[in-house]
Amino acid sequence: FKRQKAYIQFLQKRVVVKNRENRLVNLRDMPKKPKTVYALFREDIKEEVPSGKGEGKGMNFVKNKFSEIDADAKLKYKQKEAELREQYDEEMKSYKEGETWKEFTKTSGKIKREMLTEAMKVMTLKFLNDAPKEPPKTAFAIFVGEKRQAVGEEGAPKKKSRQAAKDEVAEYKAEWAKLDKETQNVYDEKRKEKTKQWEAEVKTYMELPKWKEYMEEAKTLKVPVRSLLHRKKKVIKKLKNGMKLQPLPDRPESMPSKPPKARRIFFLEKRNDVDDFAKLQEMWDSLSEEEKSQYTAKEAEMQKDYQETLKAFHESDEGKQYAKKVRVIQKSRATAVAKDKFLTDMPKKPLGHLQLFFRDKVKELKKARPDLKGADLKAEITNSWKTMSDEERSVYQEKGKTLFQEYEAKLGEFKETENYKKFESTMKKLKKPVKKASGAPSKPVSMPSKPPDVIKLFKEKAGAGKKAAEISEAFRELPAEEKEKLREQAAEAFNEYEEQMKEWKSTEEGKKYMKETAALAKRRRLATAKEKFLKDEPKRPPNAVALFRNEKRSEYAPQFPDLKGLRLNGKLSEIYRGLPEEEKKVYEDMAKEKNDEYLEQLEEFQKSAEYKKYLAVAKPKAKAAGKAKAAKKETKKGPPIPDSMPKKPPKAMTLFMAANKGGGGLAEQAKAWKELGEEGQKKYTEEAKDKAEEYEKDLEDFKKTAEGKKYYRLKAAADKKSRIENARAQCLGGEDAPKAPKPAHNAYQLFVQEKRPGLAAEKKSLGEIAKELSAMWGKCSEEEKQPYEEKARKSKEEYDEALKEYKSSEGYKKFEKRRAAIERKPKPKGRAKAKSKTKGKGRAKAKAKGKAKPSEKAADSDSDSDVMGSDSDSTSSSSSD
Repeated sequence: FKRQKAYIQFLQKRVVVKNRENRLVNLRDMPKKPKTVYALFREDIKEEVPSGKGEGKGMNFVKNKFSEIDADAKLKYKQKEAELREQYDEEMKSYKEGETWKEFTKTSGKIKREMLTEAMKVMTLKFLNDAPKEPPKTAFAIFVGEKRQAVGEEGAPKKKSRQAAKDEVAEYKAEWAKLDKETQNVYDEKRKEKTKQWEAEVKTYMELPKWKEYMEEAKTLKVPVRSLLHRKKKVIKKLKNGMKLQPLPDRPESMPSKPPKARRIFFLEKRNDVDDFAKLQEMWDSLSEEEKSQYTAKEAEMQKDYQETLKAFHESDEGKQYAKKVRVIQKSRATAVAKDKFLTDMPKKPLGHLQLFFRDKVKELKKARPDLKGADLKAEITNSWKTMSDEERSVYQEKGKTLFQEYEAKLGEFKETENYKKFESTMKKLKKPVKKASGAPSKPVSMPSKPPDVIKLFKEKAGAGKKAAEISEAFRELPAEEKEKLREQAAEAFNEYEEQMKEWKSTEEGKKYMKETAALAKRRRLATAKEKFLKDEPKRPPNAVALFRNEKRSEYAPQFPDLKGLRLNGKLSEIYRGLPEEEKKVYEDMAKEKNDEYLEQLEEFQKSAEYKKYLAVAKPKAKAAGKAKAAKKETKKGPPIPDSMPKKPPKAMTLFMAANKGGGGLAEQAKAWKELGEEGQKKYTEEAKDKAEEYEKDLEDFKKTAEGKKYYRLKAAADKKSRIENARAQCLGGEDAPKAPKPAHNAYQLFVQEKRPGLAAEKKSLGEIAKELSAMWGKCSEEEKQPYEEKARKSKEEYDEALKEYKSSEGYKKFEKRRAAIERKPKPKGRAKAKSKTKGKGRAKAKAKGKAKPSEKAADSDSDSDVMGSDSDSTSSSSSD
């Protein structure tokens, strides 16, 4: 009877009747909804309203009449409606706290649950009973089913008391626990097979017309559709902080599965020959070493195939995409867990001054203008803020500033806690870029496998299926002779492995792998040293523009509400560039003061034990002796040397030559200098040293002046520009060199090209022509703009093709490589020193050829850098900036 349509109609009508009865009984005293503006207006003109419905009658007449009255009268009705609505909300709030409302909601829930329960019973009877029966969900359930079949319980199990069923399951659990892992895996394989078969049957069932009828009826009765495939949707775990843990992506079908071990291969092969899977372990133990070696060989072969297939999968597009997805999700999960674990007590950021104004104004504006919604409401509040006086704004700005200062104080205290430090440490590890080059190189297939040690050897022979603690205990109880025998076998296998490795390392593949491994070890060593010893290294302070942006962001942000992030930064930088020099100087002085403080801190840090420990771990190599003398120096056009710039002092021998005028030519003077000896040269050496120290001091003072900063900045820019132009001339200046294509015009530029001649004939100024063209373009419809956009698109495609061809040329690639090297930003002095000491073999070889003499080193230090490097002057200027 319940399968018939009449019963379903009865259920639907019963819900309607019960809900109506519930409302009549429990909502009799509920406050009535307030009248709308039209209803209020209708009361005042009720004698004029024609009765009936339709055009010009009833509410239609009222709405037309309401639209004719003035704005003040409309506002009066709207305010009255808002008052009534507020009064109604308060009455409803107090009413919902009463017993009558609670009884109504309780009864409504009861009616809904009753309908849902009965409807689900009907749907199950009518449709779901015929669906394929779900298989056991665990390997243990398969084991229990087979045990019951073995004792004669075919089909559904006989009814037992609760205690008897409980005892039976406990007995089966004890038997299950005695099984080794491989035997349990056999049951799990059987479960997977049954599940796969069931899923195929379910898919077939869901394609039948009966399932479509079920879907339609479930929608009519408003009951949830039962998912027959229970693994169709993955559960996303929610954390305390509201964040969600994303599930890992499904394994691609092309990704190979790890092959089974030798013992499992045997189990899978023999499982159909036995009634009880527990006997498989006894059969394996009874095999001889020769018989076992067959399965071991199969395992090795399958393992080799697996490694090759896995490598091919990782190199494929699908494999790379899967690995990327896994990395992203794992990082997201780790971040969510870290925040949930360490940042639960972190203070929340307060509202800014603009948000505080919005919060206060929105209630007032909604009451006065109830017709405003969404974007219109926001626009009205924004206009109110812009039209406010500075005094009114300052109230919100001061309040926002006070709240933010309190928040910063609390945040500063929180950042000193252990939880925040642990969170920062976790995030630093997550932020490290994951690159293939920085990861461990994959082991080649040809690389010999390391043999098992004594314990693993013992486990293979006598400890299969046992836990690690049991294996260790069993090994300790072995007689000394057996232990010695196992040790000899392990040592013999290891010696053979070492010989194979030695031979393998001499191959090309072995050399490549060992080189990659050594490079990885070096990178990890340096990364660990930086993280451990350079964590207290002072951070570079912001420059003048950044200081201006940080100070003025809260002031200018409300004036440009559409600009966010980098776009707002760009606008603030533009404002800074337009400031008078006097105002700029304030920020430049602040930046200089902070930079001087940073340089002092950096110099102090480089004297610390931590920095010395870092240098010791980094194992810096000696600096290269410099470029070969045969290398031609580039002639550069730089800024003129200021008169106030200190002149370089003479060397000791130059001072001697000045004092010994008339002592002959350079050869005679050099001979006389040499004959003086160390004692005689001491006077000139000390004088030269004093002059050099005085020069260094004067030079440092000069670098801090505005003139010095300007000179070194211009010199660095001129050097860089000269080197780039030289590189361009060498790579792209020849007659046969490729020429860059002209950029394509956009739709507006094409429009301007077409219309400008007509406007230019009217003898208008360039500014007037530009304004008129812009206005003409703005008035064009989408259809009128379409031809220009089509031309622009074709022009862009042609340009992209030509640019691609130009950039793929050898000359352009060579120039780009050289320019990138020239434009590379210089490191801070401390880091640059450490890096220069760890440079590659090329400079070390230059050092090995012979050191430059002291006088030559001094001369080299004055020279400009080559095309591929950066000189000391540019470094100085960048530091001072």
